[in-house]
Amino acid sequence: MKKQELVELLKEKFTTESGNIDISGLDFGNFDGYVILSGIKSRGGICQSHHSNEGHIYQSHHSNKGSITQSYHSNECGISQQCHSNKGHIDQSKHSNKGGILQSIHSNEGDVNQFNHLNRGNIDQSYHSNEGKIYQSEHSNKGNISQQCHSNEGDIYQSEQSNKGRILQSHHSNKGDVVQYGHSNKGFIGQSHHSNEGDISQFNHSNNGHIVQSEHSNKGGVIN
Repeated sequence: MKKQELVELLKEKFTTESGNIDISGLDFGNFDGYVILSGIKSRGGICQSHHSNEGHIYQSHHSNKGSITQSYHSNECGISQQCHSNKGHIDQSKHSNKGGILQSIHSNEGDVNQFNHLNRGNIDQSYHSNEGKIYQSEHSNKGNISQQCHSNEGDIYQSEQSNKGRILQSHHSNKGDVVQYGHSNKGFIGQSHHSNEGDISQFNHSNNGHIVQSEHSNKGGVIN
């Protein structure tokens, strides 16, 4: 059977009364190879939930025009997400990650909302381009955080973050306002080569480690 014939079979046999294709609950538990889901085209939405994976997950080269909602993920291995292009909003909440997180070369036109994340591994985020606003709150990070080469046109709101590892932030370009409050940092913080056109507001921070800030260019006001 060819792959497109499988598509027609799914449309014929597994289309629900509401007009959706439902292939949920597939059990590959006795299969040791990879399950490859790539190059899928859909005009409607894609719903993925309640996945249980013992192996690795690779996500790359996704192009999304609609919104993305990710919640209640629990990951013990590493996460690698690269080369994503998103035109809609992104909502990520209540994630628990024990392995490292690698996110690079993301382009987002909508808002990015990230809430209630618990990360035990390292976080590496680089080459992100965001046209909408960014909201990040109630994050708990035990590993190191590396954020480099970010370009943000909208406002950035970061609140209630607890970081035990090192934080390295460099080569950020922000056109909107930056609001940061209620952060608790125990490790070293290094910030360099930031370019900010909007106002920067930072308050109610608790830092036990050293903070090094260099090569910043700010056109707006700075409120500490």
